[in-house]
Amino acid sequence: MKIEAKEPSPPEPSPNHPGGPPPEESSPEAAQPPRTARSPEEESARERRRARQRRGPLAHVASWLIRGAFVPFRLVPPALALFFARRLGDFFWWILPSRRKIANENLLRAFGDLYSPKERARIGRESVQRFAMTIVEGTLLPGWIRSGHLAEIVREGPGVAEAFERHRRGEPIIFFAGHIGPWEVIVRHFKRRGWRIGVPYRSTKNEVLQDWIVRTRAIEGPEQFPRRGALRPMVRLLRDGAAVTMFLDQNERNGIFVDFFGHPAGTVPTVGVLAERCQGAVYFQRLRRLTPGKQYTVDFEGPLTIAPGGTPDERIHAWTRAATARIEGAIREKPSDWLWIHRRWRTRPPVSDAGA
Repeated sequence: MKIEAKEPSPPEPSPNHPGGPPPEESSPEAAQPPRTARSPEEESARERRRARQRRGPLAHVASWLIRGAFVPFRLVPPALALFFARRLGDFFWWILPSRRKIANENLLRAFGDLYSPKERARIGRESVQRFAMTIVEGTLLPGWIRSGHLAEIVREGPGVAEAFERHRRGEPIIFFAGHIGPWEVIVRHFKRRGWRIGVPYRSTKNEVLQDWIVRTRAIEGPEQFPRRGALRPMVRLLRDGAAVTMFLDQNERNGIFVDFFGHPAGTVPTVGVLAERCQGAVYFQRLRRLTPGKQYTVDFEGPLTIAPGGTPDERIHAWTRAATARIEGAIREKPSDWLWIHRRWRTRPPVSDAGA
């Protein structure tokens, strides 16, 4: 498979399969009938609907409703706010049966019969609780930064000091992570510690809400850029001696396929592309929430290496496999920390690749 020299889409919430593979997912595209061409009038109406969705009155109303929903969390102590966040996660787990089904299918695919149906339901529910806490933490962070609370609650592992020394010398550093643990907290922590760091983000359809999210993250936060076309600013930062960080655990329709829990998953190859282009040190960010609102830990594993030799395409694949394996290992240690309601294996490899 040839990797084109074009900008990949960096990311938006791996051993043999022990219990045998679950039934293969059918391709959503293959299951749909052929689409008929839209008339100019239909295309115009569609664009108007999209514009209203992005910037229209309903987008403003939805944005203010969502922002207002987080106000009560900022009025109580952090531990209590995150307790209510977990209850919010329980509520969404209960009202979204389709996501419960996805979580169960994903856990079966990843672990086979290792967990009983009851245990799979518990892991899925706890993963949604943790995702809700991450969202609430993101809204609490500006206050934590102003009060100095953030500086008191994050503990660094031994790998951080070595990476920071590289950063201080102006070496390019490439971080990657999965949606594991308190990712909103950690990026702000390193910005506060003096790191120059950039991060791509996945835009929402509601641009009014997206503007608010970007402004909130900009408070003592990293440099941000949309994931579409993010390769150029990431290369610029790395060549200027800064660091970048990204997620690699989301389904990527235009990525490359590497094994994740023993099954091919569409994965963004940005870590490999940047490592080859900028010769930066590659680290895996390990993030943990020990006591919500009170104690968090972060450590860096690396720098990662791959076997020498091979073509550029082969080396990019090797980097992507190595990074994905690190994420899988962290998930295996504590499965409930990962977001199982995400359709990680949604994109299937072409028949020729799958049978190879």
